[in-house]
Amino acid sequence: MANLAEFSPISEITTEKTFWNLKAKVIRLWQVADFSRNTLPFSSEMVLMDEAGNRIHATIKKTLLYKFKNDIFEGKCYSFENMGVANNGGNYRTTRHSLKLNFQFSSKIVYLPSLTITKSPYHFIPISEIVEGSYDTDYLPGIFSLCFKFFSCFIYVF
Repeated sequence: MANLAEFSPISEITTEKTFWNLKAKVIRLWQVADFSRNTLPFSSEMVLMDEAGNRIHATIKKTLLYKFKNDIFEGKCYSFENMGVANNGGNYRTTRHSLKLNFQFSSKIVYLPSLTITKSPYHFIPISEIVEGSYDTDYLPGIFSLCFKFFSCFIYVF
């Protein structure tokens, strides 16, 4: 395992380096279906959050699922080493970070039970922004989950 000086916060991840090491909590984890083969997933996707609350999207492509699929769980903290970096473009992004991370064959993950990231993974926006169309639709909202007294509703985004 790398020593502490080798880990970077998510806010410092750029394209200036090919591979990155970080410590983060998996705040969302899901599989994308392979529509040509119903039995196999196409990829495993996740949103990672560091101690400062910064987030970045990460992907495990189909060819590497066998290597990592049983080692990563939502809500747990890990060290991630040798993570590739790519542009985070397109519609429906899960984070506002301009880059995303890709697992490589050389990537390593280590569960860190002593690392506790307690920042809330939620960023709430009023339902009125969705209804009025002022919400930035390039980013995926979470689930309509919280309605408070007097029907004041909020949606969380990653």
